[in-house]
Amino acid sequence: MDIRRLVLWEGRYATYMSNDIFAATIEDQGDVLLELTSRALSGARINALALPYFRATGESVESDPNGLWWQNLQSLYQAGGGYFSFQTDRGLSTDSYWILRRYGTEDEFGGVWRYSELKMRGDNGYRLGKIDMILPGQPVLYTAVRIENRGDTELRASSAWHSMLGYPAIETGTMIQTSARYFTAY
Repeated sequence: MDIRRLVLWEGRYATYMSNDIFAATIEDQGDVLLELTSRALSGARINALALPYFRATGESVESDPNGLWWQNLQSLYQAGGGYFSFQTDRGLSTDSYWILRRYGTEDEFGGVWRYSELKMRGDNGYRLGKIDMILPGQPVLYTAVRIENRGDTELRASSAWHSMLGYPAIETGTMIQTSARYFTAY
């Protein structure tokens, strides 16, 4: 089991978590799952997530050379891999920033975990927290999201998990097991 902090580029950071057969790298900015890898028979790691051409490499939208193209599209700037989104009439989570609060090892089962919270622009009346965990010997990234309504009115919202899968995860004959009600392919 391994968990460590990584310096990516220009002030961007990520958390790397792994066991003997499986690994995940989650970037702090956007809480984007950049890599979801398993070990091949040759020993190499294969990433199931796509790394699209529009995946930005700057510190922020403003510092990127293509900043005029990104403008206020924080969600596109951070897209690629997998990420959680939550939309209400009070705001969209992908246009906000996630903050890593804690990470470490889990004593009872020997897993590694990280906990992050959404940093809201202003008080939107709700709080989002997310925990990611990998357990020994299991090729699974467990993720749980907690949404707390801190306002006095009903919170109407929609949530989704977005995964941008790439080769080899979407090759002919590949099976994806999930509890999702529908998929969108493009």
